[in-house]
Amino acid sequence: MSSKRSKAQKAHISQLAASIKIFIPVTNDANEGALSSWRVWLWYHPSSTAAGFSNKVCLEWNNTESFIEKHCNEADHKYVMRTVRAQGASGENSRFHQELLEAQCEHIHAYWQKQQEAEAKKQREKERLITLWNEIDVQALMQLILNSNQQQIIPEENIPLPEGATDFVEAEIEEQDELDIDEEEFY
Repeated sequence: MSSKRSKAQKAHISQLAASIKIFIPVTNDANEGALSSWRVWLWYHPSSTAAGFSNKVCLEWNNTESFIEKHCNEADHKYVMRTVRAQGASGENSRFHQELLEAQCEHIHAYWQKQQEAEAKKQREKERLITLWNEIDVQALMQLILNSNQQQIIPEENIPLPEGATDFVEAEIEEQDELDIDEEEFY
């Protein structure tokens, strides 16, 4: 039995359904292929639709103009024009454009609302921090710091200390000195 597989067995992409293959990009580069052509077309024709782009590409690719000149007569031209007028009168194209415009407006409004909510959240946090800072009792904070870290804090001249804070620190230092063991006695 041979361990070699045929090309058809190896090519997993060829075994995929057409509905799945349509989502596989033709190239790895976003600047190549149909997607790039569509993107470039939109730069120059921003109000265009995918159907309009597809029609334009098919017209160029199939060389439809020369086919029309070669095979169509005046009656065919009249039929096409009447059909197009009937479609225009039905309002199908204008409804599609209106729905597209509404969807784009909804998307923009949702984006703006999201931006405004983010800005409001930042502003609320900023205000909360400002009010929190304004509510801090500096005297109580200094007392808390002195109680927890007597030996680590060195009061600066510009920080207002609570009354009796320096007496408290000096008393704690004296008490600590009494508890210190002489190193020579320890060894």
